[in-house]
Amino acid sequence: MSDLRLKTLVNICEAAQFTGDRGTITSIAQQLKAAKFDTNSDLGKQAVKCIEAGFPSDKKSKSFGDLISEINKLQTEVRELCFNLLELKPTQAITFEPCKEFY
Repeated sequence: MSDLRLKTLVNICEAAQFTGDRGTITSIAQQLKAAKFDTNSDLGKQAVKCIEAGFPSDKKSKSFGDLISEINKLQTEVRELCFNLLELKPTQAITFEPCKEFY
């Protein structure tokens, strides 16, 4: 990737970070992630910051209790959706595999 293109992408990313435009940040970070550039240069370091802004790492791993809680929440949401589906299209709902256990 040319320095000019890299600088342009970094500038767009920084502007998007300033305005809170998550879509643009992610889009630019995706382009930078696929590009080859010198990560030791100042411009390269700025590009790495943009990638990190677009794809933040989740340093905190979830505990067993957190995972159980999240699964229970999702199961409740799926149950509600399945009953909504049952009201909307009963015949199709009762044969829909992910919802069978709730009926």
